[in-house]
Amino acid sequence: MHFQIEAKLVEFNGVESGAVIVKDDQLVAHLKMKNNSVQKDLKESLREFISVQLPDYMIPNHFVFHQNLPL
Repeated sequence: MHFQIEAKLVEFNGVESGAVIVKDDQLVAHLKMKNNSVQKDLKESLREFISVQLPDYMIPNHFVFHQNLPL
């Protein structure tokens, strides 16, 4: 399931890479943005983008932005 969510997130314009984990029974998306830019309304835009393509239970509860994702 996580791979499906990650695949949809990286389709969003500006997302370079991502990983989705479960923490405390909630989905958390860890994302690296292209050019390390984070827009003000990015979290809501990401939710709207993937909610059209994925069921509600696959929408991350939290989005965390990183300069680099660990290997």
